[in-house]
Amino acid sequence: MDSAFSLVAVTVIGLLFTASVLHKLFNFSAFTESVRGYRLFGSGLTQPVAGLLVLLELMVVFALVQADTREVGAILAILLLLLYAGGIGINLLRGRTSLHCGCSWGNGQQLIKPGQVLRNISLAVVAGIILLPGNGRELLWLDWVSVIATTVIFAFAYLAAERLTSFSVNLR
Repeated sequence: MDSAFSLVAVTVIGLLFTASVLHKLFNFSAFTESVRGYRLFGSGLTQPVAGLLVLLELMVVFALVQADTREVGAILAILLLLLYAGGIGINLLRGRTSLHCGCSWGNGQQLIKPGQVLRNISLAVVAGIILLPGNGRELLWLDWVSVIATTVIFAFAYLAAERLTSFSVNLR
């Protein structure tokens, strides 16, 4: 894998988890309520599980920063993204579509949707790019510009997709 592609994956996943951790920390009570709403754990475990999820996300961020721990961060990111996809999927199969996902930023709360399962699986694939062996090529200044531009474009595309999926459309 080209070094620039790997760096884009690291940057995108790192920024995503950084934003996610900040969102959860600044509104931990709302996140805890979202975790409770999934009904995947006994109610006595809701707060510890919510805290553990925030801690694991924080570990992803710190692990991705260092080259020696980057693989651990990528594996942890993949596992968390698949866990979140599974939690949403289980509740969709249960018919519990009025749940808040616990993943939206800002003041808005998003209900769970099948697209979020696909989104999380797709993000897990992006995190998987980090695990591919790199070619060791040193990055030139143009590579750095490309990495920054690609990351910005990815962030805007992600935010646009999130905004589009937050709308409830009745096609009847």
